[in-house]
Amino acid sequence: EFYTLSLLDALPFYFMPLTGTVTILAGETTATIDISVFDDNILEGSESVVVTLDGYTGDPDITIDPAANSSTVTIVDEDVATLSIAATDADAAEPGDNGQFTVSLTNPSDQDTVVAYSVTGAASADDFAPLSGTVTILAGETEATIDVSVLDDNILEGAESVLVTLDGYTGDADITIDPAANSDTVTITDEDVATLSIAAADTDAAEPGDSGQFTVTPHAVRYGELTLTQDGTHIWRPFAPSSDLKVELDSI
Repeated sequence: EFYTLSLLDALPFYFMPLTGTVTILAGETTATIDISVFDDNILEGSESVVVTLDGYTGDPDITIDPAANSSTVTIVDEDVATLSIAATDADAAEPGDNGQFTVSLTNPSDQDTVVAYSVTGAASADDFAPLSGTVTILAGETEATIDVSVLDDNILEGAESVLVTLDGYTGDADITIDPAANSDTVTITDEDVATLSIAAADTDAAEPGDSGQFTVTPHAVRYGELTLTQDGTHIWRPFAPSSDLKVELDSI
């Protein structure tokens, strides 16, 4: 018997090659064609192998049944995978030291895996370039990266966190998100410094009523108040890169 092999969705390296012929020995009524499956670690759907009888050599009184001249073997996949995220460059810093997350599958898939994620943390939108909220692990691959591109500014601030959490995915149904590794953090460190200066803006005070004046100037924007006097009566509040706080000195 001669036969042809049709691969509806199974690839030839999923099983041992078939010869294209099979012999029913004289006096026998059957012969077998074995589909020897190769195991792999690739996530894939069920796949079919169709064998169709094309012809034969032998007794001329044999005919091929047109209603039963082909049949199908289905190869079922058993592989699973977990999806996780890790901060592979967790230490970012101004002015240009970027951070990075890596999203990983424990086994590759035969289709793209599109992962959705959310971004939280103490860092604001002014601290790093916007993230899209999705990343794609291509078919056959096991990793994709999310880059945290730091934006430099002249604002004094503490170290701030960028927290990325995996929310879901589209892809092979046998993928699950690892609940113990579904989020991680990149920390952005600030490099800005500032000087605080004071100058007598009105150096000539006099009795009975000519007041003097000092100007106190922090030369940078900062988040948070800055107390300038011990009693707290003069406080610098953030609003500009360089501004003046004027202290009136009344003559006594």
